Amino acid sequence: MDKPQATDGILGGQTPPPVNSATLGGIEGLQQRLAIAPSEERSHLLSTALSYGEAGIDLLIATLNNDSALTVRATAYQLLQSVDLEKAKTAIASGILLNPGDRVYSVYQSAISFDDEFFNLETNVFEECESFEDFIENVEWREMGYESYESFYEDHLDDYQSHVPQKKSRHLSRAVAEREADLLHQKLAWEWDEQEYTGSFDIPLTFHRNLQEWCAVNQVNCEKPFISTYTLSNWLKTSENRELFAKLWRDAVGKFAFVREEAVNEPQYLKL
Repeated sequence: MDKPQATDGILGGQTPPPVNSATLGGIEGLQQRLAIAPSEERSHLLSTALSYGEAGIDLLIATLNNDSALTVRATAYQLLQSVDLEKAKTAIASGILLNPGDRVYSVYQSAISFDDEFFNLETNVFEECESFEDFIENVEWREMGYESYESFYEDHLDDYQSHVPQKKSRHLSRAVAEREADLLHQKLAWEWDEQEYTGSFDIPLTFHRNLQEWCAVNQVNCEKPFISTYTLSNWLKTSENRELFAKLWRDAVGKFAFVREEAVNEPQYLKL
């Protein structure tokens, strides 16, 4: 048998390419690559699905319903939002499927507790609790003048929701949730009117003592030093400085809104 020479042609097509080969194309190739890729890569691969027309749309719908990773299902959901076909609209009508074990980030409006003199924002207690029921058990209701949560609830049928955490929204991204919580805190701090209440928020004495330092750090320029947190608060509100006003309240009083990471316990849908 003659030995092959340098000028001889090469006979191709004798060995099929591996499934992750760049030469494997079409919708079948995309499906095979998705089957073996890690979740981060699957999300990236899905971005090409719509270039395969209706077959790509069907693949996105299947991924939306069946992929094990929430981030990948979310990518499929976002891509299907741009498709103007009835089956795509039907597929995403209920939102993104959340399976037990998935993690989401909920934005809560903080609870407000109070005694004879002061209001307090309750965030840390609830953030450390496993559930709302766990939070209820950890609140010192007797210090608020009630035997239990039930007696408190009965006495506040109209406004009890302002005194317990309220879930406002859920998000797949912590960064998005934190941004929404910051905006909610800014809104609620701006709307709080101390004149409507018989008490004020409990501000640590150390913060009052370090007020000038806070002004220096946050570049608050004024003609004369502020003598109290409340005079500074009023000055910032008059100046329409919402961001710095909200920061003052967060640093001196606490957060009107916070983010809590939560595990999904049963199958459900989340609309974005």
